[in-house]
Amino acid sequence: MAKNAATSAALWAQRTAAATPQYIAGVQGVTTSPGQLASQKAAFWASQTAASQAKFAAATANITLQSWQQGAIEKGAPRIASGVNAAQNKFQGFLTALMQYQQAGLATLPARGDAMQNQARMVAWNNYMLKFSKPSGT
Repeated sequence: MAKNAATSAALWAQRTAAATPQYIAGVQGVTTSPGQLASQKAAFWASQTAASQAKFAAATANITLQSWQQGAIEKGAPRIASGVNAAQNKFQGFLTALMQYQQAGLATLPARGDAMQNQARMVAWNNYMLKFSKPSGT
């Protein structure tokens, strides 16, 4: 057993990093989508979330601006490029579907004209875009 917090934290970091192969094996051993399983528990999630509001509010209010900024700069910023690179193909798939949907929708709009016609065109575009749903896998 570690004798102090610094030693314990160092061991945790070392052992967690060394467990990457076991983590990957565990992920590969899952046979049902965790998202599908979680979606079956939506009501339970909602009840537990509602019951935890005070705890959430207290913990969230405890985060200082300085600690949030430090974490965002020291942990978040260095991960941006790798995250973007890993998601580029998925994002491209989303943009392809969105742009095709938009292109198809342009042909359905009423003609431009006076202020009222243009307003109707804007409302028609808004209503059309509200029907877009992100394709699965993007």
